[in-house]
Amino acid sequence: MRKTLLLSLMVLGCTDPFFGGSNEPTAPLSVTFSYSIIHHPDSQRRECKYTLTAEATGGSAGDFAVWETSVLQPQPGPPQDLSPLMLQDLWGVDRIRAGETLTSTPDIVRSPGVGEEGFLLDWTFRFGMSDGSHQSEALRVDCRG
Repeated sequence: MRKTLLLSLMVLGCTDPFFGGSNEPTAPLSVTFSYSIIHHPDSQRRECKYTLTAEATGGSAGDFAVWETSVLQPQPGPPQDLSPLMLQDLWGVDRIRAGETLTSTPDIVRSPGVGEEGFLLDWTFRFGMSDGSHQSEALRVDCRG
């Protein structure tokens, strides 16, 4: 009887606002991306140095998203597929956990033959969620003037 009562109080304390818990539903885990950029023009080609940021909001403790694949599409230029291992190198880890903010290693993209107007980079990140679902998010990095 005592174990049942103790377990009941522990569960109640986790969800009852009186005991510091919350009865509000938890928003699902969401991963959003942003970037910061430094332009490096030179006489032969346009360079774009940028750093990506991924932020995981919502979810519960223990929720995560695992990097699956990504496509980087320079405009203009051919698309580049990135494997999970390449994404792990980019972010430094294979996943992002609820509440984390990750910053990528800085990357430099050079676009030969593009005038001073610069170029765009379209990223599509695909990741698997800890609940078994799969999501993707897009980010446009603007490397123009």
